[in-house]
Amino acid sequence: MNTTAVQKVKQEIQGKYDREVAKYDGIFENRAGRHFIKRKLEKARSFGYIQSGQKVLEVGSATGVFSFEYEKFNIQLTSIDLSPENIKWASNKGKMMNSNIMFKEADVEDLPFEDNSFDGVLSFSTLRYVPDIEKALTEIYRVLRPGGYIILDFPNKKCPWFGGMKKKVIGREHIFDNHYYVEEVKNMVARAGFRDIEIRRGLFVPKGTPDRLFPLFRVAEFFAERLPVINDYSAIIFIGGRK
Repeated sequence: MNTTAVQKVKQEIQGKYDREVAKYDGIFENRAGRHFIKRKLEKARSFGYIQSGQKVLEVGSATGVFSFEYEKFNIQLTSIDLSPENIKWASNKGKMMNSNIMFKEADVEDLPFEDNSFDGVLSFSTLRYVPDIEKALTEIYRVLRPGGYIILDFPNKKCPWFGGMKKKVIGREHIFDNHYYVEEVKNMVARAGFRDIEIRRGLFVPKGTPDRLFPLFRVAEFFAERLPVINDYSAIIFIGGRK
């Protein structure tokens, strides 16, 4: 993808989230949405990397859906997003909540931070849209201190939800959405220089699931995640590693 094409993609993604900023929090207000956040936080904690007092970068703040939850880990959080409207929205929420998070408009492919600035980088539901994922991972590696960690997620290409079911059920797909196999994710992260790479899988409950159907989906998820042959097809690949 040439430079002009990359910029066009970024402008369209930024425009989408600028326009939809007022709707974003509402996506997570139902039972499935709250469950979505809870499960991703559980996966983040499961790597055992996050410690109190660390200086951490979040890539993809959106409206702060995960940011304000991460802050409960007692870390020093800087959160970036490509959308200026997201940053304004999250910053205003932060002021009302007396949060210490620093929200900043920035592009993960060109991070405005010095080398070795952070103890960790967290990013959920974001890197899937990045046009040049290799460049983004290289930048993430650069700003991490030696021994620093990543906890990232990517859509699982083996999941039927991303293989056409999503569009049939909700009538649309995300723009410029990239899906990956586990080995692709591991290889990308390794090429960027990361070591001690660990993989988790999870999430079978779409966040748009109606409340009346949530208990059924939750039971199905509980058992599916405990059966390796099924868990291979779960929606999300979580990856951790160290610099």
